[in-house]
Amino acid sequence: MARREAHWRLRVLEMMRDELLREVRGHGLSDQALAAIGHQVARRQQDPYELVPRLVNQLLRL
Repeated sequence: MARREAHWRLRVLEMMRDELLREVRGHGLSDQALAAIGHQVARRQQDPYELVPRLVNQLLRL
């Protein structure tokens, strides 16, 4: 039973992550915005470890 519970705990977490990402994408995190972010991070203009929490905070305020 413990293995089954662990499986479903991880699966529910994955499902939540997928749903949250869908919601976020629907509120302004478009493919264009992600491309710009990727460009900035690749060029070291943005630190992803600082950027991601900032983006999450902005999106949670919507």
